[in-house]
Amino acid sequence: MSFENIIPLPNQIYINLNQADICIPSAVQEAVFPVALNGYDLIAVSKTGTGKTFAYLLPIFSMLKEDIKKPQAVILAPTHELAVQIKRESDALSKGTDIKSALIMGGANIQRQLAAIKEKPQIIIGATGRIIELCSMRKLTLHFTKTIVIDEADRMLSEKNIDQVKAVIESTLKDRRLMFFSASMNNKAMELAKSLSKNAVTINISKSSASSIQSMIPDSIKHIYFECDKRDKIETLRKVIHALSIKKAIVFSGSQNEAETTAAKLNYHGLKAASLCGQGLKEKRRLALEAFRDGRITVLSATDLAARGLDIKGEIFVFCIGIPTDSDLYLHRAGRTGRMNKSGTVITIASPSEVYKLKRIEKSLGIRILKCEISKGKIAYPSEGEIIWH
Repeated sequence: MSFENIIPLPNQIYINLNQADICIPSAVQEAVFPVALNGYDLIAVSKTGTGKTFAYLLPIFSMLKEDIKKPQAVILAPTHELAVQIKRESDALSKGTDIKSALIMGGANIQRQLAAIKEKPQIIIGATGRIIELCSMRKLTLHFTKTIVIDEADRMLSEKNIDQVKAVIESTLKDRRLMFFSASMNNKAMELAKSLSKNAVTINISKSSASSIQSMIPDSIKHIYFECDKRDKIETLRKVIHALSIKKAIVFSGSQNEAETTAAKLNYHGLKAASLCGQGLKEKRRLALEAFRDGRITVLSATDLAARGLDIKGEIFVFCIGIPTDSDLYLHRAGRTGRMNKSGTVITIASPSEVYKLKRIEKSLGIRILKCEISKGKIAYPSEGEIIWH
């Protein structure tokens, strides 16, 4: 089935999709389009890397009135990096049309954002705080806004963010449409989403109930781990990267300090690396991401806060040297590889005292994390069968 058969769009957007080699809608897109186009609120839960961004961008493009030069849709994201990524996807899809979007984020140059608003965008993408600030200054009005998307909804509906999300919603038309998207939704987030919506349709593209994260990781992703003393983790990481000739790796740590230390040690040993931390300067994070996308660095050393929702093109290996505290974190880390059902690999480097955490993650997610060993620059495969590296 093609996009032309299931969603009405300006012809130029079909051309842009074809040029990007995006020809067949994914399962979540097929499920979302008719619900969104019929005006219903919706809650969509789907595995990481299954095309959720296009699942809401394309209906927005379909419903926009290009002749109305007012914000008609607002897309809320929890991080600067994710918002930038959504803006990049929106610009690529709308190239050659009159559809414009503006990126509105706290911590960025407000004068540039005011200039972007003067360009009369139909789509606002960004963070709740700065959007509310500009609305209170009467520099931004959302009186024509009929669609609000809450991306990474499980995080956006947390205690820390919920009040500002509600404030943005209340700044728009009463007959607005709410669309919540996430790779996982706990019971509390699900109930909050339903309470904010009007008879929302729940779409769950998984093998399990919407309240569970089991089976939310694509089968195309392999999971392995190496065991070593805590003090040897960076050295083991370096050896595995060399043994597998890895060109792009995202390494997850448990804290900003650990992520920055990891990047510094890898650079010392000749591996080009940069850190991506939630509390770091936005410009530094932007430059690190650009260098990683362009292939100028091999390793992006990140915290969960900074890397959630990132979509990096190409073959990506995910490493965990800080063991996830729960299955939900592992799920989102794994979502940085194997996107759109392509093959991917998650490699955990654990100390002996941390292996029990992996067993709990295995049980919770219904996956196997196989033990491997490295010796003399070569990987020794597990007894369960040789792993075929992509």
